Amino acid sequence: MIERPQPKVTPDAEAYWELVREHGTRSVQRCSDCGSVQFYPRLLCVACGGPVEQAPVSGRGSIYSFTVVHRPPAGFAELAPYAVALVDLDEGTRAMGRVVTDDLESVRIGARVVTIIERTDEGEALPQFALADAGY
Repeated sequence: MIERPQPKVTPDAEAYWELVREHGTRSVQRCSDCGSVQFYPRLLCVACGGPVEQAPVSGRGSIYSFTVVHRPPAGFAELAPYAVALVDLDEGTRAMGRVVTDDLESVRIGARVVTIIERTDEGEALPQFALADAGY
């Protein structure tokens, strides 16, 4: 378990965080009207304005872009340096998260990743990414 700043759960993101906490899964929103998927959670579909619901996803994807953080914000100092990536999920939307690895040289654009769930000391579940070839 680790000590981290806790996510601020807004009303439009409650269903997302519940799936992460209770089922250890990443999810996206899917529009009931047009079928578009989106991430991060919002009240309505950004494509058509229709109603959305949370849909679990595989959590697999490819790194679209990344950066290595050498001067972290409060609560992350013991992790530095670490990589944060934008990931194109296989289901068709993009998510951002930390790439959990001891080998920052292996983080590269196009690398395949999988979602892992990190538990904090406070019991919160934080979705992160790990390189797919790292055995996750």
